[in-house]
Amino acid sequence: MMPYTYSNGRTENMEFTMWAKDGMAWLRELVQDPMLADEWTWYPFQKTVYCDGASYRILDEPMSANDAWDYQVWVYFRLYWS
Repeated sequence: MMPYTYSNGRTENMEFTMWAKDGMAWLRELVQDPMLADEWTWYPFQKTVYCDGASYRILDEPMSANDAWDYQVWVYFRLYWS
């Protein structure tokens, strides 16, 4: 339950259903789908927006998530620094 306040000031407890899935498992499923091969971004990236002197990460695609970025860094160091 989560409290929600309407514009008229009335507050109501609302219940939301949230689904979650392991990011890397989902990523593996997507990468193995041949129909997505031409549409897929094959490298991780980070998007940042700056507002009033603060920076905020934008996570709007699978390859902009921390798991994808961390895995790419891990692969890079395994290939080039070991």
